Formats: sequence, structure tokens, C-alpha cells
Amino acid sequence: PTERINPPMELNTEYRTTERYLGKPVYVQVVDFGAAPNNNTKNVGLTMNIDKVCDAIFHYYLPSTGENGVMVSHPNYTGFLVSNGVIQIRTNTDVTDTNFYVTIKYTKTTD
Repeated sequence: PTERINPPMELNTEYRTTERYLGKPVYVQVVDFGAAPNNNTKNVGLTMNIDKVCDAIFHYYLPSTGENGVMVSHPNYTGFLVSNGVIQIRTNTDVTDTNFYVTIKYTKTTD
């Protein structure tokens, strides 16, 4: 695959970056997590042969206000985990009007 310094970052598309982690190429993908759970946990399975997660950033979009941002701390959000091929998000109230996205950087088992 072609390495990209500034990829266009289309949703759910894997890109190989110019970075290396433990000697292996680093890939990046923005995963559309969809609507947030209603006071519950939601999992989204990943199919990209992840070996090591190097970084993960959580983003949100509120369609009613058009607000975008990186969610670092929010009273209705209690957990975010990327592990074993799954992204998991936990909320403590109904935030189903919020769409979540996760930017994940990782190495692959196939490299």
C-alpha cells in the first residue's frame, strides 16, 4: 500500500502512515462508531488484523447543534476502550443523539 503523509481520511478506510512502531508500519483509520448508547455499553468490532494499538482518539458530533470535537471529559461519557479487535464506549445517560468516531493508529499482525 501507498504511504500517506496527509491522507484524505475517509471514514472506515485504512491508510498506512509513514510512522513506525517497534519496526512495523503504522496504519490509521477513522471508525464510524454510530450513535452513542443509551446509558449502556456499545461495542463495534474491528476487522483490520490489529497487532498493537499505538493511539486512539475519540471524537463526537452533535447533529442538533452541528458541534464537533474531541471528547476528553464529558459528564455523560464514562468509558472508552480499544482492545482485542473491539472499540467499546460506555455512557451513563441517554446520548443517542450523539454520533461517535474513533481515530485509531495500530500495527498489523500481517506485517
